[in-house]
Amino acid sequence: MQRWWNDVWQEGRDDLVAELVADPYVRHGASATVRRNHQELRDDLRQFQRVLHHPTVTIDDAAYADDKVWGRVTMEGLNRETGEMRTVSWLQVHRLENDKIAESWMLYANGIDWR
Repeated sequence: MQRWWNDVWQEGRDDLVAELVADPYVRHGASATVRRNHQELRDDLRQFQRVLHHPTVTIDDAAYADDKVWGRVTMEGLNRETGEMRTVSWLQVHRLENDKIAESWMLYANGIDWR
């Protein structure tokens, strides 16, 4: 999970998706549940990078139970569309399968810093 947050999100290393994420990957969010293959997930990550470019990622809290990782994460980065800094706080649960992220449940808040 540390590599997911630091290398993929913070450093923008979408080339690590195949190493860290199962195919297919399922993401549950407030707006929808989506299934993504590796290329689709890499495309999604590039879109997210437009809104939160090279964010500083802080893992505020994490817990592990069986095949799940629970986390509270804060990201701060440049919104390329507005040129302003942006803060996003996340509550996430990731299910691991064969040491890869197979499924995620996500809830986030824009502009709120829960640290």
